[in-house]
Amino acid sequence: WLLMPWLKYYICCNPFIYDLDHRLCQQISTSMSDVGTAQQAADTARGIISRSRQTREQADRIDIWSFVPHYPYPPNNRRWALGLQAGGSNYPGKFTLIVHTTHAVSEACGSTEQFVLSN
Repeated sequence: WLLMPWLKYYICCNPFIYDLDHRLCQQISTSMSDVGTAQQAADTARGIISRSRQTREQADRIDIWSFVPHYPYPPNNRRWALGLQAGGSNYPGKFTLIVHTTHAVSEACGSTEQFVLSN
């Protein structure tokens, strides 16, 4: 259990081997060349997880996911909102969580600065 984090760091984040640029990290990592620019990928992801209504084509693809997050945009003058995470396919592994969501792209009282601490 000590080897895996170091191995993952060596493979994914080693500046002596790789040029540290935007990289799509998932179960099967790609170079992101098939999803457009980093800004286009971020905008698409933000739209999928923050908007309540999707196009029919997107909704059909999202319906087959085993984990679906929804982090709504916060109201004016607030940077956070309550979101939902739903996952699993059958009980007892099925779950729904209410989560605190802080959006990086938001403005509250004229300020866009924020402190986000994650473990």
